[in-house]
Formats: sequence, structure tokens, C-alpha cells
Amino acid sequence: LVPPEGEPVKNFEIVNKELEQYGHGLSDKPQLIAANKLDLPGAEEALERLRAYAAEKGLEVYAISAVTGKGVPELLYGVADMLQKREDLKDFRELR
Repeated sequence: LVPPEGEPVKNFEIVNKELEQYGHGLSDKPQLIAANKLDLPGAEEALERLRAYAAEKGLEVYAISAVTGKGVPELLYGVADMLQKREDLKDFRELR
């Protein structure tokens, strides 16, 4: 999320470009953003830039720290919510 890891917006765009190049419809799938390393200095400023970018794209950002576990439950609930809304997974949900 923060230097020396690079600029989060640029990193996000690189990952999406790679998904597009790989093909198989991956770049067309719904997305959310898990912004990691919030425990590092400078993370809040990088997170604000990422949030502004994500808002323009209509994406949700979940701020997490894998080290402390902060924000991880919210991320998991966000993923579960996204999956619940997927019509193409309706049959799968009914198997539970």
C-alpha cells in the first residue's frame, strides 16, 4: 500500500492490466480492494489516495493490516456480501 511497496493506485492499475491481458473474463469480474499494510508509517495518506480513486470507479476499499488483523473481518463480510449478490452463484448458494 505504501512506499517502498509503491503507489497503491498505480499498483491497482498494474494488477488490472495483468488481469485484462490474461483474459478469460477476469477483468470483467466484480472487484473490491483490500488495502493492506495499514500498520506502516504513511499508510493513511496512501489509503486516502486509493479511496478517492476507488470512489471514482465505484469500488469499495477495505483497509486491513494482516499483521494486526485490523479490518480483516470487515473484508471477509464484504466478500461474502459481494458473493451473495452474484446471480451466477445462485445455484451454488442453494447447495448449502
